[in-house]
Amino acid sequence: MENVRVGTSGWSYDHWKEVFYPKNLPTPERLSFYTRNFDTVELNSSFYHLPLESTFEKWRAATPYGFLFAVKGS
Repeated sequence: MENVRVGTSGWSYDHWKEVFYPKNLPTPERLSFYTRNFDTVELNSSFYHLPLESTFEKWRAATPYGFLFAVKGS
């Protein structure tokens, strides 16, 4: 059987507050919370500009082993 991953196109949306994210969740903790519900995410921002290597490292450190980032290219 194929492995199916479910995610969204991004994780840092203010309009998700109190809909998906708890009311008092600090913005820097959104990715960590997101990974408790999904195992992949599409990076929309990479379509417009490639994030710094340090940004990728920060995201990797905030996610569990096996979490998948789908990097959108322009």
